[in-house]
Amino acid sequence: MTDAGSSRPPGNSDGGSRPGGSARRRHRGGQRRSPKLQPAGAAARPSGSGAKPAGAPGGKPKRPRQAASGPANPEGSEGGRPARPAPVTTEPPPLVSDHEVRANRRRAATTCALGAASPSLVVGVVLGVAVSTLAGVIGAAGLFVLLTVSIPRIATRIALVVIGARPLGDDELPRFQNLVDGLCPTFGLRRPILMALDEALPNACSVGSGPDHGVLVVTTGLEQVLDLIELEGVVAHELSHLKRSDVVVSSVAVAVLAPFIWISGSDRLLHRVLGTGRELLADKVAVRAVRYPPGLRAALEKFETMGEPRAGSLFARRRLAMSRWLWIDPAVGRRGEDVVGDLDLTSVRVEALTEV
Repeated sequence: MTDAGSSRPPGNSDGGSRPGGSARRRHRGGQRRSPKLQPAGAAARPSGSGAKPAGAPGGKPKRPRQAASGPANPEGSEGGRPARPAPVTTEPPPLVSDHEVRANRRRAATTCALGAASPSLVVGVVLGVAVSTLAGVIGAAGLFVLLTVSIPRIATRIALVVIGARPLGDDELPRFQNLVDGLCPTFGLRRPILMALDEALPNACSVGSGPDHGVLVVTTGLEQVLDLIELEGVVAHELSHLKRSDVVVSSVAVAVLAPFIWISGSDRLLHRVLGTGRELLADKVAVRAVRYPPGLRAALEKFETMGEPRAGSLFARRRLAMSRWLWIDPAVGRRGEDVVGDLDLTSVRVEALTEV
């Protein structure tokens, strides 16, 4: 028989004295009660416990942001002003492409190898017959390597001996030297070594082992015949040969072919090895650099009006054939030997510069 005072209402298992207490505790730990619905249009009042409205720090309601008086800033603008377009920087094309430089260096290497192959083959055959086949092969291979390495190193000196140039004094040809100093930065070149040939006829050529290791040779009559603008065109032409690495081919070709040309007296092989049309290409690079084609054209026209070379001149002797196609005016002393269609002739280049 149970005691009436200890009786518990059914369903109340936590021992609480108040019915529904367990339910209330479950409600506190669970989901919050939904707020009471307010009548439409009634303002919400803060509770007496001092609770702050959501989103209003310090109990103060947030003020709505005022709309800007002006139009919305466009994308990329500053201070409401349209952003300035970024300046478009386009670099001008180079005066000389890397392809031209590499092509000339390959041509020089091929010429050097062919020049070294002939004497190496002769020595190899002689050793093979006199000693043994093995000795001939070793001798030919050793001489080929030696000549291939040595020819580019001595080619410039051989070419200068063939031309007969001498060092230019510091006080000689001042206008020419000033133009060289002014144009070298335009071409991105170091100042070449300047040399002179004692000759009244105006002419110029260049040799060397590379763009920054070149030698520029001019006749002493060049500055006397040409004015400053014409002289600028001639200097730019020769610096173009340096920039294109034409001088590497020139030096190697003269060093390798000089004996054959001296014996035969023909300069056709030299012209073929140097490459036909190279003087015309140098003209185009020169006028792009100085931006005044009439200067170089007038200089070439004056070259054509010059008379015959004096007796004993380089341009009147047999050795001209060994360096003829190195000069800016290759027709000097041989005006009557023009070949139709030759792009390196002075008269053809004058017509080409007229159309530029």
